[in-house]
Amino acid sequence: MAAPQLLEYIRQNLAADFSKQDIEEKLRASGWAPQDVSDAFMAVEHPENVAQVSDQNMPPSAEAEEDRIKKELEVEAKKRKWRGEAPVITSGSGIAGWLIRKKIVRTEFQANAVLVVAVILVLSLTLWVNWPKGNNTSTAHAPLGSPRASNNSTH
Repeated sequence: MAAPQLLEYIRQNLAADFSKQDIEEKLRASGWAPQDVSDAFMAVEHPENVAQVSDQNMPPSAEAEEDRIKKELEVEAKKRKWRGEAPVITSGSGIAGWLIRKKIVRTEFQANAVLVVAVILVLSLTLWVNWPKGNNTSTAHAPLGSPRASNNSTH
């Protein structure tokens, strides 16, 4: 019998259009037994044939989850290198790695998109705060013919 966490993981990844092969590889890399993985896929694909689900298999520990994420990032980096793309995140450290570990985002691409949007917002806010205000008293922007425009005014 497959663990409920394993079944839920498979359902979520299938719904997110990950291939069965990719899901199996990730599960085996994170320490799940091949028989448990195949039983779980059978339960997800044919729920009418499963009598009950037990909790006998515990989910991977936090360390195993951390290792799984690192391996996932390494595999993605190798795929990027093979495709000739520049690596974005390879170590899983930093803000993007944190976003992935906290499950705020699912992929490196999403993590980097979030970071780009954050940088754009910070830059926009900085420009807005430092933009000259309309009540500027300098003569540089005074209309021609106004008393502030000429320094030789005899008024």
